[in-house]
Amino acid sequence: MINFDKNFIFIKSQNIIESYKLTAKIIYNYNNNNNKNTENFVVFNKNIKSYDNIFSNILEKYNINYNRDYEFSIINSQISNLIFSCLNLLISGFTKKNIFDFLSSYSNYYLDSKDFSQDEISEFKNYCNIYNIQDFNSKFIINLHKKFVINNETLDSIEKTRIKILNFVDNLKKNINKFGIFNYLLNIIQDKSCENYKNYKNYNIFINILKLLSSENNLNINNLIKAKNILKEKFQNINILPNNKNQVNLISDIANYLFLRLESIFLIIKNYDEFLEYKKILEKFDKKYIIIFGTKNFENLNLNILDSSNYFILNNKNKENNNKNTEIKINNINNNYINLNISQIEFYYKCSIFYFLKFVLKIEDKKNFAFDSLEYGSLVHFVLEKYLKEFYNFNNKLDIKEIVIEYIIKKFSSIYSKYKLNFLINKISKNLEFLIKSIIKINNTDNFKPKYFEVKIERKIRLENNFFINLNGKIDRIDINKKDKKFKIIDYKTGKKVFDLNDVLYGTDLQAVIYLNSYSIAGFEKSGTFYFSTKKPLISNNNNNNNININHIEKKIENNFFYQGISTENNNNNNNNKYIYELTKNQMEIILKYSDFMIKQAVENILNGEVYKNPKNFSGNNSSCETCEYKDICKNFNIKFIKLKKYKKIDEIINIMIEKLESKNK
Repeated sequence: MINFDKNFIFIKSQNIIESYKLTAKIIYNYNNNNNKNTENFVVFNKNIKSYDNIFSNILEKYNINYNRDYEFSIINSQISNLIFSCLNLLISGFTKKNIFDFLSSYSNYYLDSKDFSQDEISEFKNYCNIYNIQDFNSKFIINLHKKFVINNETLDSIEKTRIKILNFVDNLKKNINKFGIFNYLLNIIQDKSCENYKNYKNYNIFINILKLLSSENNLNINNLIKAKNILKEKFQNINILPNNKNQVNLISDIANYLFLRLESIFLIIKNYDEFLEYKKILEKFDKKYIIIFGTKNFENLNLNILDSSNYFILNNKNKENNNKNTEIKINNINNNYINLNISQIEFYYKCSIFYFLKFVLKIEDKKNFAFDSLEYGSLVHFVLEKYLKEFYNFNNKLDIKEIVIEYIIKKFSSIYSKYKLNFLINKISKNLEFLIKSIIKINNTDNFKPKYFEVKIERKIRLENNFFINLNGKIDRIDINKKDKKFKIIDYKTGKKVFDLNDVLYGTDLQAVIYLNSYSIAGFEKSGTFYFSTKKPLISNNNNNNNININHIEKKIENNFFYQGISTENNNNNNNNKYIYELTKNQMEIILKYSDFMIKQAVENILNGEVYKNPKNFSGNNSSCETCEYKDICKNFNIKFIKLKKYKKIDEIINIMIEKLESKNK
């Protein structure tokens, strides 16, 4: 057994999320049992920045104070933002940008602001930027009304905010002289509503800076610019240090951690090599908790490694506290389960950093309320469900246009003119009439009939160590063949979609397969699972003459509506059966088992912190990165582009799936 100082404690956890929870729980229990002898803690993990919101959430659930060395410097603080926004007003004048920067800083810092809220400012600023309105005079609402149709309630709200902002800015201009603005800020910062900021060590630094600036009545613009540049340069390297004991320091670079004291440190690592890298620095700490969420290189070292589930039982004084705060839920991850939908798994395989940014950090652009492609998809689902349910279950033909009107008027009458609404209704109704006609024609070629719509699926999949995946989704349509006791699943796609078994192999398109594997009907056999594109294709006229045969074009359009997917049936009735992979029952069973394997593999990687910039492609180019909504954010992540090999034969793909399944079971 390797000899380590008795202050080294090795603990094995299931994944990185549990590592953070375990760390917080040990600190929580220590604080509760040692009220008279509190101390500082340091937590280091090289990916701690990426998991910042998760770990912060956990610490807050346990009411643990924490400080990030990698985020909060003086220059990022709300007080400094207020000072710099004031300097910009004095140097560059009351421009639209400077006013909004000042208002935002003011409302952020002055928590008890009776003038306006941050939400009001953001809403007003958005309207100004979207419609390029440069000033806030009395014509503001008129100009806004000209550019867009907005309901009266919203206009009234915007107008109230405009008046508030104008009054505030006018008061600022009238009642303070050129440099007396800093006296004005001093009064704000020393107000009782800002008491909680006075606990920061840097508070007095700001007070002294403001006093200095406010006393220099002979300052000119050049001196203000110099002062601004000096402050920026000096502030950049001053961190907001922990003020109290019983404070957790989250650090991203242990080698540059300058404030080494007799503290306890938590090192969260995946393998033994990481431990050796930091061992010399670790020795300077009083007590060392080594939290291992991977097993690589640890198995053969004969270390005394405690299992996380037994740690508190083995520490008797913490036994009682072990039962407290056990249900700490972080985003979609809980103590022993993770909630996922199928698209999240696909996104993880397409590019794991995209999954992390979208579904863990939940970074999203503010979406406009408009009739966009997503809204069109919702409308198509709504109409198809309502019409086909009536047609097949009750032999009743509904008016498609009436269904479209019901949906669009209810959602968009407040923002679109009646002319635009009528245009949308007529255009969409014609497209959907053609689409439904095509669906009914395709369905008449076999014994399957639509029976169930918008069917929710919920599965519980067990991983090792008693960890579960709660998988959820919604199947658009299930068709039944009563005669042969079979069913198949249909999933609508409103964009361009091509089913490729290679995508199932690599995990980038698992939805259809997982749906089939997750649903069953007693006494019925699983026949197949399919995508159906509801987008009306563009058809070119190849005739050299100018005569356009409408019937010919409509026939070509109709032929471009077809199912694509996997099936155990003979699909000769489908003119486009090249898009359907005809499988044996044994092959179908392997693919369904493989889909579960890919779900488990994705979740294990997610919980172990396997996050890379790794977009998948068959073509060799990475155009998906150029259009990705996170392309500017993920520049600093590890780059690991993956070019995938495309297999043409079903047997080749099935054999690779079998190899992966067998290697996992060894």
